[in-house]
Amino acid sequence: MGQPSSKDVGKRAIYNYHVNEQIENKKVSMEIVENWYPQSYHQKEIFILSKIRKLCNGFDGTDIKVSDQELPLLFMTAEWNTTKDGKYIQNRNQILRRAISRFDDFEYQGYITGTYGCFQFTFSGMKKLEDLVIMKPDINQNIEQVIEEIRKENEKSSARYEELISVLQDIKNTPKNYGEYISDLANIATIGSIIPSAVPKVGKLLGRLISVL
Repeated sequence: MGQPSSKDVGKRAIYNYHVNEQIENKKVSMEIVENWYPQSYHQKEIFILSKIRKLCNGFDGTDIKVSDQELPLLFMTAEWNTTKDGKYIQNRNQILRRAISRFDDFEYQGYITGTYGCFQFTFSGMKKLEDLVIMKPDINQNIEQVIEEIRKENEKSSARYEELISVLQDIKNTPKNYGEYISDLANIATIGSIIPSAVPKVGKLLGRLISVL
């Protein structure tokens, strides 16, 4: 067990691994992290498959090598447990056991094959990510509302705003498969997290965009 924390450091580490593509657990807005984080097992499955595809550069059957530290980040089991006083604490053994269990399940479903330290993405896993995301009308309305609110902002970071607006408009107007959609969500989270005034708007919107999966 590690030292207790007021924040779910493990969940933030998962975010950094999947979104910022780094092992270093740098400080980012926990509001963005919480709203980006998938809530259902189906959502987590899509996020994990999308990350695996990125690790193999979109080529099934090629070796993907990960360490014991990476495995829980990849399979999204590195969250810390809550204590009775509302703090968070790390249980390393439980985290790794759950990661191994999820690896075994993905292998059973035919998404991956190999060993915990070196495995390959399968053709079936690739196909799973080609399913299209169905956007709901109210979500598109929410995106447009956030775009309008962002446009009203009058700050020096206008170039970042325009970049964020471009990604949001693309999501709203262009059909996406699972893999493309997850990549766009990561871009929204990354850009939004470096615009302090946009964090509340982007954070809430991310939560709604995740719910579409």
